[in-house]
Amino acid sequence: MAPRDPDSYLIYSDVLLKMGAADKSIELLERALKFMPSHLMLLNQLAESYKSAGKISEADEAYERIIEIDPYDAEALYRRCHNHKFTKEEADAIEPRLLTSLERQQQDEHQASVLYSAGKVFQDCGEYEKAFEYLKKANELRIPASSKRVFNEIANAKAGFTKAFMAARQEKGYGLETDQPIFILGLPRSGTTLTESICGAHSRITAGDEQPYMGGLTKPLGIQSDNTSLFVSRIEGITPAQSREMAEHYLEMTKIAHGTTPHFTDKMPHNFIRIGLIKLLFPNARIIHCMRNPLDNAVSLYSNSMRPFHNQYKSNLKTLGLYYIQYRSLMQHWHDLFPGAILDVYYEDMVVNTELVARKMIDYLGLEWEDGVMDREGSQRSVRTLSAWQVRQPVYTSSSGRWRNYESQLQPLIDVIGSQVAEYDRMLEALSGETGE
Repeated sequence: MAPRDPDSYLIYSDVLLKMGAADKSIELLERALKFMPSHLMLLNQLAESYKSAGKISEADEAYERIIEIDPYDAEALYRRCHNHKFTKEEADAIEPRLLTSLERQQQDEHQASVLYSAGKVFQDCGEYEKAFEYLKKANELRIPASSKRVFNEIANAKAGFTKAFMAARQEKGYGLETDQPIFILGLPRSGTTLTESICGAHSRITAGDEQPYMGGLTKPLGIQSDNTSLFVSRIEGITPAQSREMAEHYLEMTKIAHGTTPHFTDKMPHNFIRIGLIKLLFPNARIIHCMRNPLDNAVSLYSNSMRPFHNQYKSNLKTLGLYYIQYRSLMQHWHDLFPGAILDVYYEDMVVNTELVARKMIDYLGLEWEDGVMDREGSQRSVRTLSAWQVRQPVYTSSSGRWRNYESQLQPLIDVIGSQVAEYDRMLEALSGETGE
């Protein structure tokens, strides 16, 4: 009825992307661009759809089209800067354009995108002091009025899902027996994508990307509310029949991500908050928890433009540190509640001992090993001989330690989570005695 209405295309495209149907989103947007070839929002959405579909070169071409139309488009510059590693000469050359773009932006959101771009550019070429100045300004533009909701989620999850709560529901017909979904979770930027790429290379697993539906089930229960008793009463009121309906709803909504394999992954990182509900709805679900050096993880969060939800905990260094402590406390709560049910995977270990960790994950998932798991596309893989995978290499020579480039600027964060870093190092050191046997 209205083939030239861009909003309809954008909304429909967004729905398709959230469903994991990036290819259909591309078809839709390419049709729209025949009517509106220079529409910047459509082109940006097309570039994002290409990225979701793994078509990186096509995404780059789309960003180039945007920059040809508007050399100062904030989002296109951000994406383009993050798809290229800059030399000192290139950084100096693009800085004037970034500063001009910054002056032209009317919204704080877009100004922040440009500042994140500049931070990334100078981080690439080793000018860390200058990079951090840009990153700090970017994050300051996105500090929300309150961070209560993200901390409420953790407090409510702990209060609601207790040993007594779960024990009272064992063998009472709660949830579905299926082990179809595999949940890959942890803080964002902790290695969830790499973990999913390894699991998804197995012939019996489809990589399902980030699915928002588990969050959609918990939010109406009041998990973000200040009123903990409200959340507790609501989850206590879930009947066995309702739990099965919720589980079936999740499977129905994620159907497009299932593929034709017996299992699919859901790598929504913040499902770490929802492990209690996951185990209520899917008692047999496998859960892989991704971990990374706390300071490296924090720097990666602080350095990147993310959706508004994440600004509640990542845009202020002290708040980020406090949130990290609460996240670790919640994960310990889940481990105590579901002993042996959650597999911890360490990013630093995975990039050095890829096959050993991959075999451990596939074994945890109850699947037979396939050599094809190590043949997946991607430069991060580390293929070793079958005789070598059983010997774990030291993990301290890995790609960790990026935080040291900003050590003086990160002091407010280090003051909060210094003990967490020491504990993480001890956990990594304890891995050295393990083998794949």
